[in-house]
Amino acid sequence: MFLVYPVKSASRDSLRWQLLFAGIQDYESLKMLEKRLAERAGSAGSSDLVQNYQRRLAAAVTLATTDEDPPLNSHESNLRKARLQINRILKELS
Repeated sequence: MFLVYPVKSASRDSLRWQLLFAGIQDYESLKMLEKRLAERAGSAGSSDLVQNYQRRLAAAVTLATTDEDPPLNSHESNLRKARLQINRILKELS
């Protein structure tokens, strides 16, 4: 089992490594979002805003976990669309 394939000119990442790396990035993004939502929830008068972000996050997670036909990294991928939605929410909370 290779995570990186040795080739003559350099090394080449395996699909397994690329997916593992993407999963780690997804986890870090979700933990960051969880932290920012908790910080916002502690602010006065922000409960409606936090609930809106939580609904948007739930929709992104649902989208990411639905069955799909396109390859994972294609522009039509539900997983890619969900990642973009989560990144948008993170940017808005910054």
